[in-house]
Amino acid sequence: ILDIEMPDMSCLEIAQEIIKDKKLDTHIIFYSMHTDEAKVKNAINLNVSGYLHKGCKGTEIYEAVKIAYSGEQYYSKKIEEIFDKAKELSEPTKREKEIIPHLDQGLSDKEIADKLFISPYTVSDHIKNLFRKYKANTRTELTYILRQKGFL
Repeated sequence: ILDIEMPDMSCLEIAQEIIKDKKLDTHIIFYSMHTDEAKVKNAINLNVSGYLHKGCKGTEIYEAVKIAYSGEQYYSKKIEEIFDKAKELSEPTKREKEIIPHLDQGLSDKEIADKLFISPYTVSDHIKNLFRKYKANTRTELTYILRQKGFL
């Protein structure tokens, strides 16, 4: 977890160095009070694992770390609003693509988890991300949107 503002080096420079070192299996999450579009866009371009606003709760930090560790990306709600402007969130992640067909079958989080051999909490997190990503309020609405976009 890197703060955007550091005294001797920018987190973008540090992230670039970490990413260059192929021996490191590292997931980078930016943590900042800054929400300007240029900084968020730079983070996106580096393909970091996440970007959290300092106003987020501890539970959200935990969630971001857990999601980043699984190889997915996580952006706090405030950052996601900026993220939407900087880059359209239209393509589901690899794990979301695995979950989507099961949503269409009307399976519960636990049933999907059992089929994919993952935790129901992980399934729930990915479904929440899909709801946010596609601005859906119900599973029916979400599957309708996913079908319209060609993901079902």
